[in-house]
Amino acid sequence: MALTFKSNESQNGGRNLVISADDLPQFLIDAKVAIENGRINEAGQILNDQALADLSERLEKDPPRTDAMFMVGLMLDRIGQLRKAEEWYRKLLQIEPNAVAWHKLGLICQSTGRISEAIGYRKKALEAEPDNTLFQISLSLDTIRQGKTQEGVELLRKIVEKNPVNADAHSKLLFHMHFMPELDQPTLFDEHLRWGKIHAPPSRARTIHENTPDPDRKIRIGYLSPDFRIHATVYNFAPLVNAHNRELVEVYGYGNVSKPDSFTEYLEQKFDRYRSVYGMSDQALAALIERDKIDILVVIGGHIGNNRLLALAYKPAPIQVDYGGVNTTGMEQIDYRITDDILDLPELRKFYTEESVCLPGGIYCYQPPDFAPPLESLAAMRNGYVTFGSFNNHFKINPRTLSLWAEVLRANDGSAFLMKFRQGTDQAMKDYYLTRFEQLGVDPKRVQIHGWKHPVEHMKLYSQVDIALDTYPFNGGMTTLEGLWMGVPIISLVGKGSYLSRTGLSILSRMGLEFFAASTEKEYVAKATALARNCDGLEKIHASMRRRMSASTICDADRFAREMETAYREMWHRWCRTHRAGTAAQKCTSDSDPNPSPKSTAQNGVLEFFISENSSLQFTVSKAGLPSFLLKAGVAVKVGNVSEAAALLNDQAVESVRQMANDDPGRADALFMLAAIFAKTGQVRKAEQFYKEVLRHRPHALVFFELANICRDTGRLSEAVRYQEQAVELSPDSPELWTTLAEYLIRMGQTRRGIGLLRKAVERSPDKVNHSKFLWHLHQVPQLDRHTLFEEHKRWARTHAPLSLTKASHDNAPEPDRKLRVGYISPDFCAHSVAYFFESLLDGHDREAVDLYGYGNVACPDPLTEQLKGKFKHYRNVCGLKDEEVVRMIEQDRIDILVDLAGHTSGNRLCVLAHKPAPIQVTYLGFPDTTGMYQIDYRLTDELADPPEAQRFHTEKLVFLPQGFLCYKPPGLALPVTPLPAIEKDYFTFGSFNNNCKIQPGIMELWAGILKSKEKSRLLLKFSGGSDEAVREHYFGRFEKLGIHRERVEICGRKPTIEHFKMYGQVDIALDTYPYNGTTTTCEAMWMGVPTISLVGKAHASRVGLSILSRVGLGDFSASTPSEYVAKAIAFSGELENLAKIRASLRSMMFNSPLCDAKGFARNIESAYRKMWHQWCRGQGIDAPAQESTAGAFHSVGSKILCSAASTQAESGPTEDG
Repeated sequence: MALTFKSNESQNGGRNLVISADDLPQFLIDAKVAIENGRINEAGQILNDQALADLSERLEKDPPRTDAMFMVGLMLDRIGQLRKAEEWYRKLLQIEPNAVAWHKLGLICQSTGRISEAIGYRKKALEAEPDNTLFQISLSLDTIRQGKTQEGVELLRKIVEKNPVNADAHSKLLFHMHFMPELDQPTLFDEHLRWGKIHAPPSRARTIHENTPDPDRKIRIGYLSPDFRIHATVYNFAPLVNAHNRELVEVYGYGNVSKPDSFTEYLEQKFDRYRSVYGMSDQALAALIERDKIDILVVIGGHIGNNRLLALAYKPAPIQVDYGGVNTTGMEQIDYRITDDILDLPELRKFYTEESVCLPGGIYCYQPPDFAPPLESLAAMRNGYVTFGSFNNHFKINPRTLSLWAEVLRANDGSAFLMKFRQGTDQAMKDYYLTRFEQLGVDPKRVQIHGWKHPVEHMKLYSQVDIALDTYPFNGGMTTLEGLWMGVPIISLVGKGSYLSRTGLSILSRMGLEFFAASTEKEYVAKATALARNCDGLEKIHASMRRRMSASTICDADRFAREMETAYREMWHRWCRTHRAGTAAQKCTSDSDPNPSPKSTAQNGVLEFFISENSSLQFTVSKAGLPSFLLKAGVAVKVGNVSEAAALLNDQAVESVRQMANDDPGRADALFMLAAIFAKTGQVRKAEQFYKEVLRHRPHALVFFELANICRDTGRLSEAVRYQEQAVELSPDSPELWTTLAEYLIRMGQTRRGIGLLRKAVERSPDKVNHSKFLWHLHQVPQLDRHTLFEEHKRWARTHAPLSLTKASHDNAPEPDRKLRVGYISPDFCAHSVAYFFESLLDGHDREAVDLYGYGNVACPDPLTEQLKGKFKHYRNVCGLKDEEVVRMIEQDRIDILVDLAGHTSGNRLCVLAHKPAPIQVTYLGFPDTTGMYQIDYRLTDELADPPEAQRFHTEKLVFLPQGFLCYKPPGLALPVTPLPAIEKDYFTFGSFNNNCKIQPGIMELWAGILKSKEKSRLLLKFSGGSDEAVREHYFGRFEKLGIHRERVEICGRKPTIEHFKMYGQVDIALDTYPYNGTTTTCEAMWMGVPTISLVGKAHASRVGLSILSRVGLGDFSASTPSEYVAKAIAFSGELENLAKIRASLRSMMFNSPLCDAKGFARNIESAYRKMWHQWCRGQGIDAPAQESTAGAFHSVGSKILCSAASTQAESGPTEDG
């Protein structure tokens, strides 16, 4: 077997590494897989010191495995362990020459500041492969880094002349030409135009975009950059992405980041959606942006290294913008350039292909780092002499700038100069600059040169500088901002011919400090000298600088974001005005489509239907030639206008689609779309009819899947299984098809087989949805021990909700007794059993104590959804939104306590809670067990449903509500309680209306035992699949094996609500299921006068019956053993008079019990919330009433996360290069 390492530098001559996997230890292969999947930390743990030491000895044996040595060096390089990587490259080179290894050593030396050593390795690589473009480019860049700018730029120019189609080399030439003071703007402009003409011809651009031209809708902004990492660019960008108004814009990030770091992870969470696009082809990237329906695409940095301008050549977004580029891109496909009127004089704008958009407050926005040290006294006061300084990238330090600095030093006797740049530790670099200063008449002893420093030390070093001296013609940016924050004023020389030589003026002007900007070299020296000779004035400036900066537009992120959004809106309005007539609103996007089957997205003239976003199973519909009514109906369904869609599908229109497919069998895709729309408008018979017509033309797994769904929803389970098996047969590698089949089998009563399939699906593809389904169904397995179940829940959390996602701190106001914002998140704000219990709580909540927010992940809203919406203060539809979008929404709503109502049930959003968007998180109601997540602090229950010893099987702290964990809202139907049917008939009827997933072999044996012991008794079962003949036969067969004739068992399917409740009139006593008790059915039965016999176990799922019955005073109907369960059923069935009295009074008993006391229940919940809140406030150092502790295990975990985050932030501070 061969292993391939893809080169990151293929365009410039980099090549893939292919090595034999023979005799390689497995841990190396595991490390490679981890790196390729972005699990950098895991790879680092695999490549530990001991493993590498053992491997080294093994690989150096005769014959040595130099290919494997290179593989190890490459992997260590990619995970950032540069010293170790260097050791392995050197091991290899001791055995044999290797050009690529020399090149890699050059990269490591360059990134660690050893530029002279780097150049030596570059030359060795080129000696071995003199025609390698990558090696040539690297040498030219290192030559520039060495201070030999003109020589390095000339080398780049020769590479471009030799390889005119190499866009990357040409971009590098353009960027580095800006470090040459003698080049004028017209010359630079011509070279940029040449780049655009050669590499991004306008003919490549898309001319039609299908974005909906609604001028006032939310705009989707995409930011594209290679610098979403610890880099100067991102420190100006981070405040913008944080301050964007998510009501106005949706923000996507496209990171072309070669080596992601802690700041990459930080930014990923700040975007509504983040895409890692490194290694993606330009066409694939453009297609991705098109699929994301980006309205305005903003490229950050222009012709910087690793730019993706070639993707913008395809014009994937209708509006494209350059922000932060040092000059024009030279591309006609980029419409605008963000700038300001100080940076860009009107006479310069003729040298841009883009239209300039000037922000009134300037284009810089600085977010001071938390780790910046406090200001010390002025260095000159401490030292007795003035220290000038520059922390700028040494690329910017040219002979002209050095000459100016030397003149300043000569004019100020006794002054010192401090330089800091990454390569400042390289002795040859130090010698070069010290020699240059000496040649310019400055004693080298007056000059200190520092190299790279840790961000904290970097900021501290500013305290040794009194006055910063800017570079020219390429002014500093980030270093200017950092210096000002540390109280260091800067003297900046302003040019007229370039944006780059006006950066200092733009920054200083925003703070009212433009008098530090000089228009001539003479003025530059004079201003520096005057300031140095006025230490009292300098001290006052130093002491007030941070306050002045904080009050300026430079540090006003909200202002900056509003100005950017205003600019974007104006661009958008202009585009809309010219595209209104060509609106193409037929495209659908998967993320906002709430219907799970099928979802759809549009791209490149096609509609793609799929089960889920991650599914590879798709059905493609070509939009070309589709009738307009069909496209309009698709849009109507998309926006929720179901009645409009149905009206469009009249008989004549439908017949035209059928005829289209008959004339051209290749257009079965039109029939598929028609069927899908019928399904979404609730016309399931027509949907089924047309899906079957599709199959006649084109058998497809997704069509079988849809037919199976329809059969399931109409109670034809055996038919659903047959269709699903055909889907699996056609697409056996689609895990979602297997899990759906598993669920159908469980509904058919084949629990063991179904759970076996679920287990295999989870092992094969650990999808979070399938894994949750597996957990839910495991609760129906009687023999599974609780410890195993607990470990499986924790495995889900480790896999899908790792603590690394967790927000470590929250800025909610820690006021113990203020009104709380409580958010409830659920997929079941609809006609679902959860809603029947939750509505009581919603009705009972005290609006003076809490503000209620609802986050509904409801796939198919119904009238109950609308009813519940009105009971929240704010309701958000989050169906189809990414986890990160929902997290952002909850954070913006400043929720204090977020309550999950789903657990691991279908449609849950547990991965939202994994990010910890609220300081307190609770799970309640929808799921009978722990979530397994340490990010969830509490689980609401009661001491009957969960005895105290259950705590050891929960990651959440159990909070016991004093009068039960449920509150039932009786139905609005005015159905009377009927007399006990056994009195009027000559037989006794037991019943169970529970989901048949809960009807396991063990409980059927007990029911059979009851029927055997009770003469003239029968059993009435009702569940969704009860009308399916095969399902009925399955249960009849099981009972007959247990000695019960089928005539004594009646099985019914789904009924309308009124008929469902009326059927309780046929039941004398209900029999609960085990190990998963009923909940809603138990309450419904009692409301209709029917008590339930419930078997009590040790886990919550098997104790719900006990909790419910006890609240109403029917605790005697619960049984602690199987024999007692049978005995009580038989005993109570013999007390008809007593049962009749219970039946007649049960509704009143229930209504007057805690089970139906909405206000009392809500007070108990609110009291629990308040205790949780007080606990959190105390953790913030606020004095809050000390109550019985409800602190969960998360608080200790949270503090660790907080410390870790603080450490990461400190290590990922500003770079030193401006």
